[in-house]
Amino acid sequence: MFVTVFAGILDLRDGSIEYADGGHEPPYIVKSHGGASMIDKVGGLALGFIPDYEFHSGKIQLESGDSLVLYTDGITEAMDLQHHLFGAERIETLLDRLAPGISAQTLSKALLGGVAAFVGGAHQSDDITLLVLRYGGDADVASPISDPVAVV
Repeated sequence: MFVTVFAGILDLRDGSIEYADGGHEPPYIVKSHGGASMIDKVGGLALGFIPDYEFHSGKIQLESGDSLVLYTDGITEAMDLQHHLFGAERIETLLDRLAPGISAQTLSKALLGGVAAFVGGAHQSDDITLLVLRYGGDADVASPISDPVAVV
């Protein structure tokens, strides 16, 4: 048993996310104009393996309308009846085919629906968690706060 984590702070003014990774699956960015790409993240170990392990931070830049897709390995390791894994390549293919500018909710439903269709009647062997964050641009910062950030 182990625990992974991906934690970030989104600056609502400019779409930058400073993050730290503890062995988590690599996220994807779905661009507002369409297309998806896996983030080449600054990696770290799963939590608790090495005492006093020093985690480093990385940075992601979102543009207005971009979505950040975070998920657990229950998605990549979802298996069909022949024990084939859903895998990261299928995630990227599915995300690439989505209509530009879709909502976070629609994107979530499409990805989870794709996993469900792939596994068919196979038993779910791991938890499946998905978080989709869609950055609306600095116009979404409605209140005049001095340091508008959101913790992801």
